[in-house]
Amino acid sequence: MVVVSNVAVRFCLWWCIMQYVCVELYAVCVIEPDSNGNVDIPTSWTKVYDGAFYSCTNLTSVTIPDSVTSIYSRAFESCSSLTSVTIPDSVTNIGDGAFYSCTSLVSVTIGDSVTSIGNHTFRSCSSLTSVTIPDSVTSILIQNLYQAF
Repeated sequence: MVVVSNVAVRFCLWWCIMQYVCVELYAVCVIEPDSNGNVDIPTSWTKVYDGAFYSCTNLTSVTIPDSVTSIYSRAFESCSSLTSVTIPDSVTNIGDGAFYSCTSLVSVTIGDSVTSIGNHTFRSCSSLTSVTIPDSVTSILIQNLYQAF
């Protein structure tokens, strides 16, 4: 295992499993947003791991590449400036609380391959006005939208 340098992760500790793929112990952004608040996730990523962008308050938009197949729990939790998300067709599952408490999140478009959306995925997304859920989703709980809309 390799420890990510302090440059990439302010005031927290991360253990890298492989290049660009990290698991959160104490969180801030794995990739810092650019000056406009944007992050382009590298195409080398196949998963967005637990807490990868937890509480990344200056994140306004994220581009998720087609290489990503899973978005794990709490991946974008408390990203209070995130306004919209498009989840590509390559993603098959979205973990518990993946977008929990993204209070500026207005719209979400979910790709056609997603079959499972975890608990509390959009809970406390108080600005949410639109979620496009494809027919492929076979597992979703109503509590995912608790305190949303």
